Amino acid sequence: MRNLVDWKDADQVRSTTGEVETDVFPMLRNFHIQHCPQLTNLACSCKILVVEYYGNLTSIKMGYDTASVEELSILSCDNLRELPRDVFGSSLQLLRISDCPRLISLGVNGQKCPLTCLERLSIDYCYGLTTISDKMFESCPSLRFLSVGYCRNLVSFSLNLQETPSLEEFSLFECPKLIPHRFKGFAFATSLRKLSIGPFSSDDSSMDGFDWSGLVNASTLRELQLRGLPHSDSLPHQLQYLTTLPSLSLFNFRGIEVLPHWIGNLVSLETLKLWFCEKLQSLPPEAAMRRLTKLTRVEVCGCPLLRQRYTPQRGIYLEE
Repeated sequence: MRNLVDWKDADQVRSTTGEVETDVFPMLRNFHIQHCPQLTNLACSCKILVVEYYGNLTSIKMGYDTASVEELSILSCDNLRELPRDVFGSSLQLLRISDCPRLISLGVNGQKCPLTCLERLSIDYCYGLTTISDKMFESCPSLRFLSVGYCRNLVSFSLNLQETPSLEEFSLFECPKLIPHRFKGFAFATSLRKLSIGPFSSDDSSMDGFDWSGLVNASTLRELQLRGLPHSDSLPHQLQYLTTLPSLSLFNFRGIEVLPHWIGNLVSLETLKLWFCEKLQSLPPEAAMRRLTKLTRVEVCGCPLLRQRYTPQRGIYLEE
């Protein structure tokens, strides 16, 4: 329906006197609409709504039964500029927003969003996004998965993990204008199992403001993925205190040449992944490596100098 410009009264029917009577599709559960580049507005009430490839869509108006929407995906809507408050219904369990370059803010500043049922929130490739309201996370007891990535102009977003007690996976990457000290409460993250972070700015020292002390006390954490900068020639020294961490992945530390000896302090480490560390030539000294008695897997990708030095014949197996 590439020529569809307006869907009038899609969410309601009217009596002969003009009064609203009921929804057109009272039993509608799953509504997937895409490739309507001329459509400028959308009104719909259903359980699962997927909106994709809308070139002229600027706003989304939910139907009158907004509390019933459980899953909402908004993908590749080039001109979408706002999401009104009624999008965030009390039954919403999944919210995914991707490739909406003109979306400026998410959530309504100063107003609390009733997201008590939200379990998964994913936002990526929204290059114009500057603000994610703190109020969105003030009542998210069910949130298990949170991912924000490739939002290069995002400057206002913070999270206190005390308010998301069920959070199991948290990914925050390629948002270079964010300040790491805005994210705290890791010591109270009793469900957190996987964390992916960085880089936050063009300055390696920005990681010093991260809540490392809280992360050390995150007893349930099983996997940490850390992303560096093209010129990063060192690792955050606070990593050495994560002695209960089973899995560590290091991405894009393109300036580092040797892993520090304190890697040997990570005595619980079972898996070590090294990706795109082009200048990396050596693992820590043998004495440090021998302390990693639980280490069973070292995975290397995009580290040509390291692969030249270590081979199965030399006592260590690296998988490309």
